[in-house]
Amino acid sequence: MVFKMTNTHNLTEWFKSRFGWHVVALMRHPLSQSLSVMNLNAAVGGWDSRAPGFFRSQEYCEEHLDDEQVALAHDVWKGGNELDRQVLGWGLENLPLVRGLPRYRHWSFVSYEAMVLDADALLHALAESFDLPDAARMVAVIGQASRSVRGLSVAERQAAIRRRDTQALLGSWRRRIDIADETRAFGILERLGLDLYRAGSDVPSQLWYTPTTRATEAVAPVGTDSIVQ
Repeated sequence: MVFKMTNTHNLTEWFKSRFGWHVVALMRHPLSQSLSVMNLNAAVGGWDSRAPGFFRSQEYCEEHLDDEQVALAHDVWKGGNELDRQVLGWGLENLPLVRGLPRYRHWSFVSYEAMVLDADALLHALAESFDLPDAARMVAVIGQASRSVRGLSVAERQAAIRRRDTQALLGSWRRRIDIADETRAFGILERLGLDLYRAGSDVPSQLWYTPTTRATEAVAPVGTDSIVQ
């Protein structure tokens, strides 16, 4: 049985300790994810940044943030633009999970970027690790757009998903921001102690790993146009 848990990255350790589940952590580039959420918010509403739920929680702050990071969160929320606030929300939501990954090597980590670049190898590795019976079927549905994409994205993005156009899928978000936006966003994440993703690269420092594989390093050279083909 597989449970898909959303908006619960900060509770991953609790689920693991309480139920003994195998954990597969899924993550996506913070700017790509933030811009996607902004699209949803503009289209249907209800997708505001979740940052306040974290930095206004005394329990969360005491466990995960120092005083400077708490002050940063309040400053960004008050003075930042919508992108800044979404990136802050991404950072606060994923902070406990990212910090836990090095400690829990029996967890699996999957980036969205790995699903674009290396889906076949990744899905077969997951199938092997968790005794899933039909990896080929999982690979076959990779080219199908999600319900949110079918309803909200332009035709060219749907086409990019079907043909697995890595450059369009991983780097098209850069057309919507400038270098100053990217620098400011990663400044927020750096002050939170998050460096899984870095400015100038469209992929994380590790693309994916499972308990039965070695960590797979991202191989895209750093640069705003550097996408693995």
